[in-house]
Amino acid sequence: MLNGTGRKGVASLVAERLRRDGFDVVKVGNASEKTFASTVVAERRDSVQVASRVAAALGVHGTCPFHNENLLVDATVFVGRDIEEILPQ
Repeated sequence: MLNGTGRKGVASLVAERLRRDGFDVVKVGNASEKTFASTVVAERRDSVQVASRVAAALGVHGTCPFHNENLLVDATVFVGRDIEEILPQ
């Protein structure tokens, strides 16, 4: 879970929501860039189904392949500025 908005604490809020939905969020931090307009769910391993379930839980349309078999996670969420549409007020 990486914050790509520059807005403090956003990734933690999204991580909490996914945890409530039963997902195992192992790390929360900041993306190297803070200019994500839209939230992106990246497939990290050969786990398209997991990434698709995460995207559906967040209301994000689709996933993108960004495989890195060295990472021990199935998906990475890059939180974008559209977060207001994703999180309840």
